Amino acid sequence: WQQALGLLAVMQQTAVLPDVISYTAAISACEKGQQWQQALGLLAVMQQTAVLPNVISFSALISACEKGQQWQQALGLLVVMQQTAVLPDVISYNAVIASCEKGQQWQQALRLLAVMQQTAVLPDIISFSAVLGACEMAQQCQRALGLLAVMQQTVLHYLQCQGIRSPGVSFL
Repeated sequence: WQQALGLLAVMQQTAVLPDVISYTAAISACEKGQQWQQALGLLAVMQQTAVLPNVISFSALISACEKGQQWQQALGLLVVMQQTAVLPDVISYNAVIASCEKGQQWQQALRLLAVMQQTAVLPDIISFSAVLGACEMAQQCQRALGLLAVMQQTVLHYLQCQGIRSPGVSFL
């Protein structure tokens, strides 16, 4: 992560302006180095230099916050995405949900799953697993069972949309 930040500094010193790809790569390096504050600092620099972050930038930022166990920051970034007209995708939501799971915020995780469905972002196995994990840690067994039913409905709906007949599989 330090090399990535150093490279960004060299780019600026040599009049090579970093673009969204450069910043996103540096944010991703900070994520891997568990440097969530540095990653958020790069978002601030992007905003100051009129470089618009994209969904990949935000997803890397959210993942950095998740690795740093900063669920509030991750949720805040989801709001910033919406304010800047960057549409969250399943990866963005999964990172925030995973952050909520680690922060033992099962209600937030369930709410985010509902938001995904309301905004036509199809939850995947990672989405459901993280919410189930959050419910499990909070000993919310009934919620987890209800979630399994929602998961089954989601899979069946997806299969129908794809023109695939139901295999008759049950998650319960």
